[in-house]
Amino acid sequence: MDLRSLAKVDLHRHLEGAIRLETLLDLYREGGAPLPETTPGELAPRAQVLEVMDSLESVLARFTVAQGAFWSEAAAERIAYEAVEDLARDQVRVAELRFSPEFLCEPHGLDWDLAMDAIVRGVRRASQEHDVAVGLIAIASRNYGIDSAQRTMDFALRRRDDLVAFDLAGDERAYPPSLYVEVIRRLEGSGLKLTTHYGESGGPQFPREAIEALEPEAARASQIVASRGASVRTLRRLASRGFGEESLEALVADLERRELG
Repeated sequence: MDLRSLAKVDLHRHLEGAIRLETLLDLYREGGAPLPETTPGELAPRAQVLEVMDSLESVLARFTVAQGAFWSEAAAERIAYEAVEDLARDQVRVAELRFSPEFLCEPHGLDWDLAMDAIVRGVRRASQEHDVAVGLIAIASRNYGIDSAQRTMDFALRRRDDLVAFDLAGDERAYPPSLYVEVIRRLEGSGLKLTTHYGESGGPQFPREAIEALEPEAARASQIVASRGASVRTLRRLASRGFGEESLEALVADLERRELG
């Protein structure tokens, strides 16, 4: 069976991490600051994760090149269009595409709403052409601080008709979930869902705290709890609160087998 030919759902793709190498080279040239690399092969080691990295920070450093490519609304629209086109090439039929407006707009001083308009145009055009359903998620990058998280929440609520969820990502050790309770409370009644990146560089206490303090509807954090050796008791508590449903039940069963083995 050729898995590449099967229809798929992709619920965790970052716009900044889904830029073609050729497009990066083009956009830097168009922006008047060509990269020292001149071919995709030369650029790949600096812009892609091609080997096991020793920390989350090392992985996030690969996003720096992508960040500088968003030098205009036209660039943002092209990146968004091609990201959805590539989803279609991967046989993805339903996707969630997430991005951080602060991270994306900061280097070239883009207006957040104009950049969002461009991203929406690119996504809609490609979605219609390639029959891919795409939901957009706004990320608050924790390393920019709480004020940035509040600005991102302002943005998400203002653009709620173009988004499906709000996300937290970035440095988790310095920014534990408890810092964001008041920020996340503003989602109430907005119709936007919540996802969180916790458990990527910290221990299991981070996703556990995120689930208990922030109550995200996505189960990704609980899955990481399991992969990092959480107890069956912890997983059963999560399952009782509706996290993960069938996938979480499977994780409980797998962990039971490992504990009894």
